[in-house]
Amino acid sequence: MLDSEVEFYTQPNYTGTAHTYPQGTDENLFPDALTDKFASVRIGKRAKVFFWNYEGESGERSELTADSPDITDIGRPTRFLVADSATVGILIGFADATGAAPGRHSLKADSFLVGSVTIPSTTSGSHLSLIGKMDPSGQPVTTALFVRDESTGAYVAVGSVHFVLNDRWIEVSDSNLPENLKCQRWADRVTNVFIFTLTDTE
Repeated sequence: MLDSEVEFYTQPNYTGTAHTYPQGTDENLFPDALTDKFASVRIGKRAKVFFWNYEGESGERSELTADSPDITDIGRPTRFLVADSATVGILIGFADATGAAPGRHSLKADSFLVGSVTIPSTTSGSHLSLIGKMDPSGQPVTTALFVRDESTGAYVAVGSVHFVLNDRWIEVSDSNLPENLKCQRWADRVTNVFIFTLTDTE
């Protein structure tokens, strides 16, 4: 296995049949999940793996950066991407400050890499989802955003954000957000996590 590759195994502890994937691999396993097929993984020094639920459902989203003898606890993500180790994931959460019950509103984020991801509202925005990646070239990521009232089906906020790379930090640039949808970095958690907050429904 090369430093730029990852090797998944069908059994824990790097046993069973090995499957090697180079950087740039983008595998959609839906309706099956990654953990239906693999149970452990070795990761080259210059590689990492992003994984998420491809079919727009809120769900597992994260990354693997080191050898893992057992990946069965990562949930049931349906898609994975092998990237350069310097690539940074963009994660977002959705908080509701309107006083509505959790899950009353949802935020749909639509970006080129990940596709459509729907995030249910929480009071803190703690349910995080992968919505894009920034590779070492710094290619910007544009994401369309739609906030929906799940009880009526009406959209209460529509906008977009433009993520750019500034040194090792991802910043929001040229945002086109309505007044009732605010964005700020979740500085206490992870460098490139952004929380969108719905402040009212008008």
